[in-house]
Amino acid sequence: MTKGQVAIGYDKGPYPSFARHVSEAQKSGLPGKTTALKRLKAGQSSAKNRSKACPSRLKRPSGLSCDEYPFASTQQGAYYGGGAGRTFSKCNIADKSYPVGAKGAKGYG
Repeated sequence: MTKGQVAIGYDKGPYPSFARHVSEAQKSGLPGKTTALKRLKAGQSSAKNRSKACPSRLKRPSGLSCDEYPFASTQQGAYYGGGAGRTFSKCNIADKSYPVGAKGAKGYG
């Protein structure tokens, strides 16, 4: 880590699906494990990242919310970071525009 960077970890106990989602996203090549995520700059909107990653048309399994990664509060988020959406095997998202198993540093899941 360089000066000014902070590392955060997630306890798999209380939030196992969230921790699994972040882990799967990073294993797919999305930033955050070896390259730091950067907070949005002044004037950038987390709502733009969130609405692109979690559009209202996207059907979610009952009782689950959308855990977008990279986070909506980051420059690498769906709107500002670019790339295509992806999903992971245990997310249960059945939308062909979000392929399972996609790889690469650009995109969101």
